[in-house]
Amino acid sequence: MHLGRFSLLALATVFASDVAVAFEYGGYRSGMGRDAVEAQSKRDKWVLAPTSGSSFMQFRERGSPRPESGFVFSFCNDRLTAVSDNLSGGFPAFAATVTQYVTSLGPGTVKAQSQHTGQGLFSKVEVEWDQSGDRYSVSMTRLGETNETVAKSVWSSEVAAPCRAR
Repeated sequence: MHLGRFSLLALATVFASDVAVAFEYGGYRSGMGRDAVEAQSKRDKWVLAPTSGSSFMQFRERGSPRPESGFVFSFCNDRLTAVSDNLSGGFPAFAATVTQYVTSLGPGTVKAQSQHTGQGLFSKVEVEWDQSGDRYSVSMTRLGETNETVAKSVWSSEVAAPCRAR
């Protein structure tokens, strides 16, 4: 009888730890199949289009009152490994998002770079957090005088491992 309780407790612990490791972002979970991501996108009135390799971007369906693009998804062996999202609002959005992540995840690692390119000065500040096999990131990028992007993403090293080993 004690062995049965121990086995159930061990099994429950394994499943609980699996749930804790997986990210959930905007209704999408790491490890979701490409078909499930496509179905969820369709329910949310998005169309998926390939961007490069194993990445897809969401676009609003034609005739939608909201023509903007949505998340960018990356897959490994048809399993969701990363979700990225551009944020509107410039520096205030960057600062607010970093503040939210610091509050929930603690201090992050800051990376910064600045270099001249053919299109002007490229500058980027990125803050990353590693949490239980998932990497969360918020970045602000500027190219030239007006092209500014604020993005956030989450990436699962566990789900992506088979593709990184290639």
